[in-house]
Amino acid sequence: MKIVFLSNYFNHHQKPLSDALYRMTDKYLFVATAQMSEERKRLGYQTPEAAYVVYLDDASRRAEITTAIEEADAVILGSAPPELVRKRLKSGKLVFRYSERLIKHKDASWKYPLQRLKWGRNNPRKAQLYLLCAGAFVAADYAAYGLLRGNAFRFGYFPQTVKYPDFSDLLKKKKPASLLWVGRFLSWKHPELAVKAVKALKDSGFDVTLDMIGTGGEEATVKKMICSYRLEDRVRLLGAMPYDKVRGYMEQAEIFLCTSDQQEGWGAVINEAMNSGCAVAASHNIGAVPYLLEDGKNGEVFECGNLTMLTEKLVLLLNNPGLRAQMSVNAYHTVTELWNAEVAAERLLKVVEMIQKGKPANELFAEGPCSSAGILSDSWKDRC
Repeated sequence: MKIVFLSNYFNHHQKPLSDALYRMTDKYLFVATAQMSEERKRLGYQTPEAAYVVYLDDASRRAEITTAIEEADAVILGSAPPELVRKRLKSGKLVFRYSERLIKHKDASWKYPLQRLKWGRNNPRKAQLYLLCAGAFVAADYAAYGLLRGNAFRFGYFPQTVKYPDFSDLLKKKKPASLLWVGRFLSWKHPELAVKAVKALKDSGFDVTLDMIGTGGEEATVKKMICSYRLEDRVRLLGAMPYDKVRGYMEQAEIFLCTSDQQEGWGAVINEAMNSGCAVAASHNIGAVPYLLEDGKNGEVFECGNLTMLTEKLVLLLNNPGLRAQMSVNAYHTVTELWNAEVAAERLLKVVEMIQKGKPANELFAEGPCSSAGILSDSWKDRC
């Protein structure tokens, strides 16, 4: 089987899935259509070496890329120019659109009707086009505009999965009452909520610490907040660092906080934290959360922006070490047994095979990657 993956640039979050597809297929090609941004580089992102990666701006390989797109059994279209698959779609050949949600800015909803014609043109109804949902709310956003209803599969991002020889030993090495937050310091990632939660915990008598990894425009605001709350001995701002060092901090932390709102299309740090044995407390609006986390079983889910609920969830985890440890174990198994690159790649190839045979593919799997993606509301009231 021949697979081509088109995306903007190649990074460590995409490599595990690509490695798996490369091993499992006769020919696999990842076409990077852009160079990595300086912002991503400052955050510690790297471009790994891989034999299957080619660059669209490499004139010497442009003919090879065009032929590969035309002849592939399936093309995965990520964040890349849609014109690269326009001819393929018109000829009725199989394409998977790999997408985060369309509607991330609720206060700018007036813009979306203006883009409906563009979206319709890029997702023609009669084409052999399917949706790989990088987030639980993707199918609903597409369906709201009459796109790809019934042709959507659960998917996501699949960073490196580590299988520890003795997971119980990892849990023993974690720092007591340690919290971790990782991401860009952006308004929609709400780093201030993590600091406020530590303030609330301190006021309630909990001796907790919080490490925050990343940089961004809200960093100065967070620094002022730490000073005003007198949390200098509780909260450390560690700046940006390479991926492997971030995983090291995850392995030491008991609890991982993810506080973003609906603009967080997926949130690969959640996969990584679960794999690292953290008990995760995450906002319900994050795209990965409904797929990866089952509230009270392998993590805690709180209403987006609700400091009181977040604090209550953290108090529960801190007061119940046995429950916290069991959530960590369950989270680890969720990633190592189901939500990982190997499972996703194997299942995607089975879906391609079923579609090629003209058979329905949306009932192959009951849960996890490549199971059918339902229409899920991102409203907390609807969730409850």
